Amino acid sequence: MKKEKWITRTDAAKLAKVSTQTITNWGKSGLITIRVIKNTMSVDKKTLTDLLKRGSVSYTHLRAHETRSNL
Repeated sequence: MKKEKWITRTDAAKLAKVSTQTITNWGKSGLITIRVIKNTMSVDKKTLTDLLKRGSVSYTHLRAHETRSNL
């Protein structure tokens, strides 16, 4: 059976134990890879699991990504 590369935003949120809005924000800031097809957001499972394996990141680090994405 082929491993699924893309998962839904809802499944990604469950896997990461965060809200779906957090998943959206991580995608906008470049922390994970997302794609939108026909108004449905999918998350690259590898980039999400890589982020989760890194462990916690500081609030300042997350704000830096958020600021960069808003420029």
